[in-house]
Amino acid sequence: METIYTINLAGLVVDVHIDGAFEKIKDFINRFGNSDNKNRDAEIRIFFLKGNDRKIELSEKWDSLSIIGDNINDLSDPFNLIGITQALFRFAAIHLVTRGILLLHGSAAVLDNKIVCFGDDGNSTAKTLGSLEAALESKHYVVDEFCFFDVKNQRIFGYSFIPIHIRPGVKDHLKS
Repeated sequence: METIYTINLAGLVVDVHIDGAFEKIKDFINRFGNSDNKNRDAEIRIFFLKGNDRKIELSEKWDSLSIIGDNINDLSDPFNLIGITQALFRFAAIHLVTRGILLLHGSAAVLDNKIVCFGDDGNSTAKTLGSLEAALESKHYVVDEFCFFDVKNQRIFGYSFIPIHIRPGVKDHLKS
């Protein structure tokens, strides 16, 4: 049986349809919190579907995204969790950019009472390492991997329940 959640991703109201077999994905999506706009169907939809082939499909009108697979419910696998998060956020970014809200591939922490976002070209561990170093100093971490930036209001949206993706190089550095 399918479960439907209406969530808010950085201001974008999305209906998320989840196959009944995906209990861990239901728990994960539920952590985004239910949107206040529950009384209407969202124009944007995301589907988590069971299937033999792992794939992501974007509808022709770009109004729905399907995340399909057999073992994607195993969120202890960091590749499943990161892949699902990337798909959700990148899909939302398509719609949010017209509102002046940008998706940044970066990590953010507080330093000197300001939120600092660390980014890179995707080929290094600089964003996570930089944000962790800042957070060790300030004791305030914001988000790892992705954050939304509202250009007009100068606000960052992050989701603290998404775990920090610490690669071996970062782990080694922090241990030392």
